Amino acid sequence: MGRSDDDRAALRALPPGAWDGYLAERSRLPGPRANLELAQVVAEEAPATLVRRYAAAADEYLALCGAIGLGRLLADGDAGAAEELRRLAEDGRWRVREGVALGLQRLGDTDLRRWAASDDRDVRWVVRENLKKARLLKADPARCAELRALAR
Repeated sequence: MGRSDDDRAALRALPPGAWDGYLAERSRLPGPRANLELAQVVAEEAPATLVRRYAAAADEYLALCGAIGLGRLLADGDAGAAEELRRLAEDGRWRVREGVALGLQRLGDTDLRRWAASDDRDVRWVVRENLKKARLLKADPARCAELRALAR
């Protein structure tokens, strides 16, 4: 069993209300590198209400987890998550914007044109970061080139 599997099992054993302490202990913050593996597990395991609470959190790590989780919700068909992700793409905290980019990876086939054409440079940064990910590059190289051009 790997670290992500251990975290998944630990979170499943805890009531969602007790996750905050577990995440605070294992976030690796403050520090140079947040625990992104744990954040991905949280995004996959958290119920929608907890994802939204984390996305609105003042705590940077919880907001990072929430942003990734919103990507999961959007990929699962929750259209309301799109506007929440859009708002977080403009967040002043770079780790939260990184979470949006990680969340958008879950969309795969979603049309990012509207995001790439944004007037906000932070939103365009999120699109560019998303386009660097191999999964999207392999899916449709022509669309990636078009989105890169828009994001410039």
